[in-house]
Amino acid sequence: MTDEKNSTEIDIDEHIEMWDDHLLSSQGCADLTNALIAEVKRLRDGIRSILSDYDITELIRDVPQDEWNFERHALVRINDIINDKLNMVEIKQVSLWRAEGPNKECYPIIFVNSNIDGNKCEYHSRWEKAILVEERTSKNILQDVQKHLFEWGKTAPKNGGYDKTDFRVDFDNGFVYEGTFDMQFGGLDSGQNFTDSLRYRMTYYSNAKYPEWMSFSKEEWEEHQDNLKIILEGWITEHDR
Repeated sequence: MTDEKNSTEIDIDEHIEMWDDHLLSSQGCADLTNALIAEVKRLRDGIRSILSDYDITELIRDVPQDEWNFERHALVRINDIINDKLNMVEIKQVSLWRAEGPNKECYPIIFVNSNIDGNKCEYHSRWEKAILVEERTSKNILQDVQKHLFEWGKTAPKNGGYDKTDFRVDFDNGFVYEGTFDMQFGGLDSGQNFTDSLRYRMTYYSNAKYPEWMSFSKEEWEEHQDNLKIILEGWITEHDR
């Protein structure tokens, strides 16, 4: 006969996997809170044996041994992990449109991140009015975007010239960043690939002074800067998976 206590115990790896699934779903916060409450109750009831020494060390790894209080420090660590995951943002799609160069290469294309559940191609800005748009799904979206720019870059100007290439980046938290990639020979902009150029622009404008010539208010500019900082702090790429 199976012991009732043992039959109700759940492996910690299953809990962690469950938390990850909830964090990435539309019901994340509520379900995760309930799961965390259940786990805290289980720990406080003294059922801790399923945690290995390694897991305990990871949860309280920065705490001096003489200050160890398993429940308190484990919960603090879990809370940090949850907050980190909740603050993560990811690129949903990248839209490109080469505006200068050979006619056969001046067309719109949209790359869609297939790592995001239910993600579908969406048409916005000038891409919304395009007649023929190439669509590509990708598990390594920034890598595939750069590969495409490398191909376009084979016919881009050398010796300081460039072909204007419009872009739009949609993040999964609703933030949008648009601009022009000045594509030089080799598919780079001032020696930077697309990812580095994008991060550099966003970092620069997140700290830049309010341009007096802008058509929007200083308050709107500061809100835009706050959003840029949120993206930069939480942005995950394929390398972070």
